[in-house]
Amino acid sequence: RGKMAAMGPAEVVVRVESRTDAAPEQVWRLLADPYTWADWVAGTSAIRAADAHWPAVGARLYHRFGPRALAVRGHTTVVDVEPASRIGLLASALPYALVRIEITVDGTGERTRVALCEQVVGGLGMRLPRVCGVVQRARNRRSLHRLIELAERGGR
Repeated sequence: RGKMAAMGPAEVVVRVESRTDAAPEQVWRLLADPYTWADWVAGTSAIRAADAHWPAVGARLYHRFGPRALAVRGHTTVVDVEPASRIGLLASALPYALVRIEITVDGTGERTRVALCEQVVGGLGMRLPRVCGVVQRARNRRSLHRLIELAERGGR
């Protein structure tokens, strides 16, 4: 299950996964291009900028999250990466949430398995972990579905 399983109590780690006929390289290409993230991350309204060395450790992408009038500016930092198979992130949309994220891409089976795990580790989201978990699960299912659709179509 990657490194997220060791991050905290199971009830606060939200994990969704899906399988696709897209090759792992197709999925990873989307993860490695920060400007595709607004196309598949549910709730992200725009990518404002990204460090040129994305997805290397320490690189950031800067985003707007939420509807335009209420959009929150935030950033996501790569904290750990195993190219082509796993990326660990810390997403900041404070004061609402600080979220640890792990996305894994596994092509060892018949189909590519993509998993997305999140854990709220700071911000107002910590006050209502179960409610936040329900919202995260729905949002992450949508995001994963969109990522896989893009990968199966070959990109943007």
